[in-house]
Parts: sequence; structure tokens; C-alpha cells
Amino acid sequence: MSGKIALKRLTRSDLTIFQHHLAFQHAGKQKSINLNADVFVKQLFPALPETEEGKAGYLGLDLLLLGPGLHGALRLQRKIIKGGSYKNWRLNGEIIPTAVTADRFDPLAQGDFVIFDFSGDIIPTSARLLFVAAAIAADAPLHALLENRLGPKRMVPFTAPELETLIDMAALPDDHPAQEFTLGGAIEDAALGGVEGTERLFRRRSGTMMTRETLQRARQNAETLGRDGEALIDAWLGQQKRAGLVREYTWISDANAVAPYDFTLVDAAGNEIRLDVKSTTGPFERPLHVSMAELLEMADEGRRYDLYRIYGLEEGTARLRIAGDLSGFATSLIRVFGDLPAGVTPDGVSIAPESLPFGDEIPISLSDDDEE
Repeated sequence: MSGKIALKRLTRSDLTIFQHHLAFQHAGKQKSINLNADVFVKQLFPALPETEEGKAGYLGLDLLLLGPGLHGALRLQRKIIKGGSYKNWRLNGEIIPTAVTADRFDPLAQGDFVIFDFSGDIIPTSARLLFVAAAIAADAPLHALLENRLGPKRMVPFTAPELETLIDMAALPDDHPAQEFTLGGAIEDAALGGVEGTERLFRRRSGTMMTRETLQRARQNAETLGRDGEALIDAWLGQQKRAGLVREYTWISDANAVAPYDFTLVDAAGNEIRLDVKSTTGPFERPLHVSMAELLEMADEGRRYDLYRIYGLEEGTARLRIAGDLSGFATSLIRVFGDLPAGVTPDGVSIAPESLPFGDEIPISLSDDDEE
């Protein structure tokens, strides 16, 4: 997900974007979905009014419509406009004809929901829309949760983790299109070469596909995330040193990007430790990716090697769990690889975190001074 996400309760006027509802709702001829300015502009795209498109009150948008129910991807091109007399921007362009959608959107009613997932930094360039209808059994659990979340409001911003949590709580079937919004972990895993994430993305049934550009962007995001996690640990180790819990430490991979570990440190007891940082913005349970070079270094019994798992990473905050002294674990894997045919060497492995001896959770919160 892009992170520019919003939940909106549909009005009768919003529904007139569909030909069927335009004919039967008797709610005027708006033929568009209102995008409430207090959310769409003030919180998601605050710089939009100062852009050329914002001043013109017009921008094109590629849309991917999902739902209601188990309906998969429908691709359309529309526009977002703001007329001189409009208070809000509107998703507009032309009605969505019954000839294209058949009766797919007919079950939608006033009070149902649409979730927007916008792409674009300064202005929106594309969006996924998930429609959720109370009248469709497959949508009912999620509809109830969204009702509680929105309350009396018309439109609210969402964070990606918050939306993923609600979708998980709804216990929807695997082929429900809402599962598209829980693919952050799969995309992250696939970007790092993970089999589990790649399989999930390839086998999904909604009709959407992972483009080359999206995968490349995910790889770049994973690289940035890894760097951010290392920077966080660098600042945190500085805290530990000032507290007397660490004698000294060095950020090795900052100077040598191909090093098979990220830091060396000497703890308060004088133990020399090499450690590697594995970071995610998601939950602890997301797979870890360990390269063969890291495994070989980890297997060296003469030098301790720890894994630092950073998860829930946000600016200046995260949670940390540490798996210490993993030489035995690495040695057992390398022994298995020894049975491979000559000339075959794995590049790395994906590891479920629960298979490693991680310690208790350590919350990390850094001040501006710590991060300098």
C-alpha cells in the first residue's frame, strides 16, 4: 500500500457514479464520488492546491476497482476535478456503465464503504478502490468493523497497519479482494527474493498483477528500510554506550556495504559480538532473509554472531528482539547444504523468526538528539 489511504462512507449522491444507481437512486446527477477536502487535501495531499494540476482543478487518474464481494480487478481511467463552486474534489470523468460492470455494483447502498489507496507523493496518479457492501455476505464482517471505525464521520485517513489489522480481524476468505491490502509483507518478501511472498503474489485470484516497476520500487524501498533500520540501531547503540551497557561499537556496513554483518560491538562484560540488523515496518513474524555469506560468518564458532530483528519501524521508533549466538543454527543449515550436488550453492535462506531463539521485546524511541 502507498500509505495514502482513506475510508469513506458512500452517500446516495456518490453512488450516482454508477449507471444503475444514477437511474434508480433519484439523488441528482452528481455522477461522481466526493473526496472530502479535510482528508483528501489536508491530510493526504496537502501540497496539491499549489501544483499546476491543483490550480487547474483537474488531474487524470488510473483506477483499479475491487469488490464489492469477491469481484476482482476492474481497470478504468477517470479524473479528479474541483470546480470553482465545489467545496470538495470529486472522482469524476464519466459514469461507470452497466455495460462494463453488469450488476456488480448494484448491491451497493447508502452507508456502504469505499477504501481508497492512492499512489503519488505530491498529487495522486492512481488509486485502488475497494467497495464493501453490507448486503453481500462475504463483505459483512469487514463492513461491521469499518462501521465501528468510521463512527459518525464521513471520511477518515487510514494507516496501512491499521487497515491490515481490520482486514485480518474480519477473517475474510483468501480470495476476497480485500486481501490485496494485506500484501505488504508478501511484496517485501518477494522484493528480497523470498519464495513465500513470490508464491502468494503469483497465485492471488483478484486479477491484479505485480508490474516490473512495482517490484523495482519495492526493492528500492527494502534497501531504504534496511538502511533506516541500521541507522536506528546505530543511534540506539549510542544510547547503550552512554548508559555503560556497551563499551564500544562500529557500524561496519556503513563503510563496507558487502560486509556479512552490520556492526561489531564490545559489551559491558568485554564480549566481542558481530551483529546483523533485519528490519521491517510490519510485524515481527515476517520472514527474515539471510544470505549465504552471512550464514558462513554466523557459523564461525570462534566469534559470536547475533541477529537484531527490528519491526514496526517508524521514524525514530521501533521494537527490537535479539537472537544471540547463532553459530549452532547456522552450522546445522550449512551441513544440510553440504548434500547438494557439486556446483550448486544457495544464495541464502528465508527464516521464520519463531524458529530462532529471540529474546524479549525491547521498545526503541529516539529523541532528535539521539538521531543526530
